[in-house]
Amino acid sequence: MKPSIVLLAVALVLGGLVSIFLFGGGDSTTEEIARADDNEILVPTGLDRGPASLVPEPAAEEAGTEREAVIDRAAAKAAREEERVAAARAKGPFLLGRVYDSQGFAVPNASVTLSASGPAGVFLQLGPTGYLEKTTTDANGAFKAPSAGLFGDTVDVRVRGKGFLAFDEELELPPNKGDQQVPVIELERGVVLAGTVVDSEGLPVEGAEVTRTTVEQENRFERNVMFGGGGGSRGSGKVVTDAEGRFVLGNEPEGDYVVLVTHESYPKGRIEGSAPYAGYEDNGLVVRLAPTAAIVGRIEGFPPGRKYVDVHAVPTELARDEELDGPAAIFMAAGLAKMHSVSVES
Repeated sequence: MKPSIVLLAVALVLGGLVSIFLFGGGDSTTEEIARADDNEILVPTGLDRGPASLVPEPAAEEAGTEREAVIDRAAAKAAREEERVAAARAKGPFLLGRVYDSQGFAVPNASVTLSASGPAGVFLQLGPTGYLEKTTTDANGAFKAPSAGLFGDTVDVRVRGKGFLAFDEELELPPNKGDQQVPVIELERGVVLAGTVVDSEGLPVEGAEVTRTTVEQENRFERNVMFGGGGGSRGSGKVVTDAEGRFVLGNEPEGDYVVLVTHESYPKGRIEGSAPYAGYEDNGLVVRLAPTAAIVGRIEGFPPGRKYVDVHAVPTELARDEELDGPAAIFMAAGLAKMHSVSVES
């Protein structure tokens, strides 16, 4: 046999083997892809599908929607109840009254608070709600307030008009199932003390508590010092400065006075003055608070595990008051020094 014929035969055999490998077979992966269903989504190997919790559960969505629906129904019910109560109150009956000064002139823009008095008032105050109405006198000094919730034939009336002494009395009402006329209220002329509270740099101090008292009553165990009663039941009581540091004591009696100012971040401030007559107004008072200081120390042998124990800084002048001895002095000092206390823990 000639060599050329042998070489031709070997080439044909090799060519056939290559054709079978390229076109007649393939690996198993190729066959699986070819047989894959058209609707099947193939996810490439190595890509993370993400946690199943990211897919919202239909049951959870339905529960959340139901809760929102319940809240909406409750809010709508409360709104309807408020509208019903307001409509009933608007129909009356009412308490009607007028406020005048000692010369018979009407007092406009006076705040009037009416509340239940006597046994009925005490009973109502123990419950969740009680009779309490707030209103303002008009240009003719008249006021009108619903009497729903008021029982008995008396009512406590509190009136505050700028430039007049405070009015706090229990008044009798004529028996009547309809509108009831409150006896005419007469206010006495008072004094207005107004101004600003500033710090050592002249900047306004907001949130400072201002009261009026006297030199004799200052630093005594009196209602006007301990509980913010101002000049007593006929005074303005305690007022708080606004963002500009302004205050108005609009219901003060005439005579000498001391204006006290307290704030949790400053030492106590005070000024003295005199209001010589009823109808007097001083709108330019300025109370300057002293710079703040820190008292720092350490408690030795403090019991471990003890928390929130108050440490008080008591003004030394309180201990020198000979009229305050024993428990009364301690109680008063603690009350006045609340703004100078901190809590410590081990």
